[in-house]
Amino acid sequence: MPTRTIYTTSEVTIGAATSSVLGSAHLVSAVTSATFTMDTPREQVTVFGKKGQIATVQNESTSSTIEIVFHPYANVTGLEGPDPTDTADADFLTPADLQLLMNDAALDNPTGETIVVAGVGKLTAALLTSITAEGSVGALPTITLGFDGNGTVDASSVSPDASSYNIANMENVSIDSVGAGGNTTSYAQTASFNWEMPIEKLNKLGNSVESATTYGTPPGTASISVEGMDSSGAVTGVNFGAWLLKLDSDSKQSNVTNNMAVGEVGATFNTTTEGVADGCVATNA
Repeated sequence: MPTRTIYTTSEVTIGAATSSVLGSAHLVSAVTSATFTMDTPREQVTVFGKKGQIATVQNESTSSTIEIVFHPYANVTGLEGPDPTDTADADFLTPADLQLLMNDAALDNPTGETIVVAGVGKLTAALLTSITAEGSVGALPTITLGFDGNGTVDASSVSPDASSYNIANMENVSIDSVGAGGNTTSYAQTASFNWEMPIEKLNKLGNSVESATTYGTPPGTASISVEGMDSSGAVTGVNFGAWLLKLDSDSKQSNVTNNMAVGEVGATFNTTTEGVADGCVATNA
């Protein structure tokens, strides 16, 4: 019978003991999916007088990414780190840790981080490239983190854990830190936070294509979109359980789309507030 890797024998950790933004391995609690991808650009070389290609040349660095989707927690009750006997806050990913990763991606000389999906894939010197947090009526909120770094396939595994987490539901999602002209009573139906930090890989002639250094290219982009039964105005922050994700205070409303149709409960009001990624804040709600 072939061996296989299933969700009960894997976990996601961010951080390492050395050369690390967080200083140690932090468990990402309540992960629902994790995707590891390696993409190597290659050029096929064909010439006169030869059948097929004579060479397959790599001219750019391999792009390795990990995308993690997890449920934000409502509070720290029941959360555990990699060592089940140690429930110290430092053992699992917190909003403050996410802020450190956001800050590092915008530095002149970023440190990078180690991301491990046990049995699936591993990144080193990885930078945070995206955050997407979504909450809507009738669904559990999720937070998605995207990383780009140097990738390898991981063969490690963990023992199944029977612990449970106090994850957030729609009761724990709320509009926060509303800007000028905002409206916290808009009867919001959906709220989403999006953060993007583009990256560039720099190389030089004479070096291996795999020796490129990765840099974030601030300021990046960030936005919050809200749909409600009334206009929410310029929303600059949203609570997703214990996670408060905020735009810069100077962010402004960029789009308004209002709709009314026969047979609907009422009109719907969609607003989007935009800012820059290096002005955003992640903190405890």
